[in-house]
Amino acid sequence: MKEPLKPRDKYRQKMSRDGLLRENMTTGETENVSSRVNENSQPDNAINEDVTSEKIQKRKSSRLTFTEEERAVPELQRYIKKSDQAADRLDKARDKIPKKKSLSFEREFDEKTGKGKTRLHFEEKEKPIVSGKSANPLSPALNKAGAFVHKKIHETEHDNAGVEAAHKTEKAAETLGRFSVRKARENYRNQRLKPYRKARKAEKAAEKANA
Repeated sequence: MKEPLKPRDKYRQKMSRDGLLRENMTTGETENVSSRVNENSQPDNAINEDVTSEKIQKRKSSRLTFTEEERAVPELQRYIKKSDQAADRLDKARDKIPKKKSLSFEREFDEKTGKGKTRLHFEEKEKPIVSGKSANPLSPALNKAGAFVHKKIHETEHDNAGVEAAHKTEKAAETLGRFSVRKARENYRNQRLKPYRKARKAEKAAEKANA
């Protein structure tokens, strides 16, 4: 009697920080197809080509590094291209975030003289998102004065139809004015936060491409 035929194993490949993984869909076993070079094994005198200036705020890079051997593997090229494109979009989005310069100092020790010296330099950092509404010290006083005027007009408007009509028109205009100011503030805030939203979206896309 013949033995029953076993189904052929199915495989799928996915890119990770450890390289290209080959997963057996039947058994659940995974195999590392490519050998990843440890990113932290660079020599001390290695220069990071992605860093354009020492004054730029240091941040964790989302760009994966690949060896020449890995880039020559046809199976890896599609994943490498996808990862590089996501990292490029993230870098462009971060460059559009507003920056500010802050003065910082470093303490250095001179072995020859035995004295320490302080070196000042400017660092360029990303501006944090400002939360909360900006306070206007004149707003409470103006609102109080406006309420008093409306109260006095309301007390006398029933005696004069023209005054009553003008008062209603004035209140409608003020309501429309407040709405316009509120919409203008919302548009301004949305425009100001647009670079941050784009950077966050690009960061998520880069994490997904490198997963």
